[in-house]
Amino acid sequence: MIKVGVVSMIGLNIKELIEKVDLYCWDLDGTLGVYAFGENGINSCSDGCYLEYLEKYNPYEKVKPNVILKKFIETYTNKDINYVITVAQSEKEKEYKKRFILLNYGVSIRESHIIFVENWKQKCKAMQKIESERGLNRLVLIDDTIKTLSMVQDSTEYYTVHVSSFMNYAELLG
Repeated sequence: MIKVGVVSMIGLNIKELIEKVDLYCWDLDGTLGVYAFGENGINSCSDGCYLEYLEKYNPYEKVKPNVILKKFIETYTNKDINYVITVAQSEKEKEYKKRFILLNYGVSIRESHIIFVENWKQKCKAMQKIESERGLNRLVLIDDTIKTLSMVQDSTEYYTVHVSSFMNYAELLG
């Protein structure tokens, strides 16, 4: 069954998206930040060693911003309507992620709009809290994880867009 209010992944039109939403909720890893931490692969270390790795290294020092999304954010949005909802497992990771966001997107995202959650399942609750605080219910989550997008789509009336949907519109953004 197709749910009303869900932006189709096929034929996503940026102008329609802009007209449909009041607030943007952005994922960081693999969305705002190009996810490629390791020298020989996608990860800098195994999941089991990640917290220990963070004590010695900042993987976000070498992460690049997603230039397509950065241009979209700068062109079509403003600080008041952008939020980042990202998973962080430690205070160090929060520090590194916040620094990356403010360095690369600080013109367009307020520090107070950076929200850390313990796991992907909490992103939906974070969006509901934003809705409650702002009194706006036309939110969109832009993420690279299908299970996160599906959970939000199945349990709310929020819009969901996979980050790859923006790739077809790079030429429209200059």
